[in-house]
Amino acid sequence: MKKIFCFTLFSLSFSAFSLVDYSAPVAEDSPAQASPVKNRPASISNLSRVDSSSADTSQKVFSLNSGFETLEVPYKNKNNKVSIYSIGGHFQTPYNIFLDASYWSAGVRNSTISSRNHEQWGNPALKLGFNWLKFGAAQDLSTVDFYAGAMLPGQKKSDFASTRTDKFLGVEITKRFYDFALQLGYEMRVVGTPQTEKETAVGNIQKLSAALGWKVSSDIRFGVEGILYKLASNHLEKPNTALSKDLEFAYVSPKMILTLASFVDLELGALYQTRKIEIKDDVIEARLWDVKGLYGNSLFANLSFSL
Repeated sequence: MKKIFCFTLFSLSFSAFSLVDYSAPVAEDSPAQASPVKNRPASISNLSRVDSSSADTSQKVFSLNSGFETLEVPYKNKNNKVSIYSIGGHFQTPYNIFLDASYWSAGVRNSTISSRNHEQWGNPALKLGFNWLKFGAAQDLSTVDFYAGAMLPGQKKSDFASTRTDKFLGVEITKRFYDFALQLGYEMRVVGTPQTEKETAVGNIQKLSAALGWKVSSDIRFGVEGILYKLASNHLEKPNTALSKDLEFAYVSPKMILTLASFVDLELGALYQTRKIEIKDDVIEARLWDVKGLYGNSLFANLSFSL
């Protein structure tokens, strides 16, 4: 808890689920409309986005996020417990452009994954997005967003951080149905070359996503997200330093978002693998800890503050 509190004071991230909110506020004397589903805080990952064209200055355009995830990694006949701490932020400009930033660290105790019994920093990431299209009334609004970004190299002495520079492009399509919202997404990640021989070289990574959100009341929301990842092996590298074969895995993640105050949201959820892969040395040394669902099932919590 001490680490999470420190991260919250320090931070900037994006994590978990929630769907885009572009709608302008509804006047008190206007006909009742369904409250929109807010956008999601990791995971890869966005925080609540608001209608940047609205003249209402009370709209929330800046969010901070702090998260914790615990997972068990089946590796070398042992369930290795790994804790991941994340920090990050989201900034929505008045020009239909948004910026996300994130950073994370991971730690293990008495594990075959790392002999260092302390937290180690991972990789920072930046993402620039564009609110490209929006059409329809507030209760059945449709939106299209494009984004691009990069994952930067981490500390070379870390057993979790990659030394690569990865670039990614993605699109998200959202459709609202009154108190429900559906989001579909696709992302292509162009993976860079590792700077150390120990790290496994990996080919490009594709991500397909689908998410459904339900706003139960003004302070309770539920969501479920399904993700499919495809990891290509890198045949240009030497066999002993490249991923042995193409990998494909998937997971489902149910979650609940509680509004604790007008500017504070708490997200609780779990991640369950529906299509698993065998965790071998080449997968561990690929250092893809930011790719959720790759290394095992997990439980997570995220606390976000919106201004």
